[in-house]
Amino acid sequence: MRVVHAGLADQYAAEVIAAADLGVTITTDGRSVRVIPALEHGTGFKIPGPSTLERASGWRITNPVSEAATLRLSDSLNMGWTRQLLTILKSWRDNTGKMLEIGIHSGN
Repeated sequence: MRVVHAGLADQYAAEVIAAADLGVTITTDGRSVRVIPALEHGTGFKIPGPSTLERASGWRITNPVSEAATLRLSDSLNMGWTRQLLTILKSWRDNTGKMLEIGIHSGN
């Protein structure tokens, strides 16, 4: 990411460029674009993500086409509530700067 940040900083010297652990954010004219590295992986991509016990490498696999289809199916099965819930969660994140931690708790 340091190499990507340095290359973009040279090209967009007058713009605001912030380096994050998982990508580079370029802000210009009040708009921000986050650039992250991606490697082709089957019909999807590998993108950086936090290391976990299940994924020690720090790379996660994503498939935007499949994920969008799953979202549309869930939304149609739940009378539009899926997209409404996502809108609420994104609004919360954007206005508080914090992600909600949602977990399943057993009655123990």
